[in-house]
Amino acid sequence: MNDSTSVLTEPVTDDFPTQPFTGASPYDAYVHASVLNSLQHPLTEAPDEMAFLVTTQVMELWFTLVVHEWRTARVALAKDDLRAATDALVRSRRR
Repeated sequence: MNDSTSVLTEPVTDDFPTQPFTGASPYDAYVHASVLNSLQHPLTEAPDEMAFLVTTQVMELWFTLVVHEWRTARVALAKDDLRAATDALVRSRRR
């Protein structure tokens, strides 16, 4: 333990994490992780189905990001902004 570590003075009696925010945390309000985590609904008891759903959904999000970058490049090219277009295309290639 170091000086910045705190110790619980009483045992935890519930299964819910302590949240110092009222409502959603600033992170969840921005990223909407709770929404993303609510989208997996396996149809069977197959052990790999959850992994399949999460992987497939992540791939769909990556495709959305690539399309976003291509649209950004298209707009930049229409404005003759070759640097911004190239930057967007390079970013899309890294995905």
